[in-house]
Amino acid sequence: MSVDQRVPGQGPEDEDLTEVVRHLGQTFGRDGRPRPRSANEPEVRWCLEAGVRALHEEFCRFEQGEHQAVLPANELVGAVSLRRVMDAYAELLVEHGRDPGHASRDRVLRRWGSTTAFQRDVLRYVFRPGREEARLAARAAQLPALMELTLGELVELLAAEESAIQSADPVIQLQDALQSAFPADARLQELARLNLERRTAAWADLYRVLGEAYAIRLLRPGWEWTDLAAVLGTLVEGAHRRSVAFREVPVLTTGAPLAREMVVLVLEALDGRPWAELAGLRADPARRPHVTS
Repeated sequence: MSVDQRVPGQGPEDEDLTEVVRHLGQTFGRDGRPRPRSANEPEVRWCLEAGVRALHEEFCRFEQGEHQAVLPANELVGAVSLRRVMDAYAELLVEHGRDPGHASRDRVLRRWGSTTAFQRDVLRYVFRPGREEARLAARAAQLPALMELTLGELVELLAAEESAIQSADPVIQLQDALQSAFPADARLQELARLNLERRTAAWADLYRVLGEAYAIRLLRPGWEWTDLAAVLGTLVEGAHRRSVAFREVPVLTTGAPLAREMVVLVLEALDGRPWAELAGLRADPARRPHVTS
């Protein structure tokens, strides 16, 4: 699945950021009275996207020297200057065929009032629920087509694509980097926990549909579907961490992809049948989900 590259603020399909952006300052009407600034203002989205890009460059693309992110004395995102954010802002607009105008730090300060307020909303934006929900909703919409495959082909495809997304998606990379770099930051870890819970719940629904359609036993006694999603999600995330260290897709000595082989081991253990038998299973047409327009 490709990474979502929608232009922020391009239309009504953009998610509502009212519950995400919490630290905007006020704006003033012609009568001089203050009023709340809209979190869904396109300029707000562009600034937040620029903040995410600047953070990604700082925390995920750094290649040498002692990285500032691991120094406990630093503020969470204080190492990223507004000048750097505005450089990213200008790059983003140019890439999308828009005139960035005068990309100065005043664009941020007029809307948030302070660098600290902006930084806090950038973090909330990095972990916002709508992005992950949209990605997994797109995955769910693919199920009818995916279930034309044998179980073996499906596992191969999902393991490869989800591993690739973990390695290629800059927002997921940034989430992982920040969560690992700041284990004692309660506010950040709460955002990470909520994001993980939503992801696990969404995959649990997908695994339930797949398990029923392929007539494969996927739950141990006492398990819920969220337990299975937690197990398989942890396997994929672990394989991703190895890929970061080795800078390549992790494989076994046989050449088989590590993520797929771990999933196969789990499925064999849960169902009891060997993979040679499970891999050839096909979904029951009567149990395939239908796409609704």
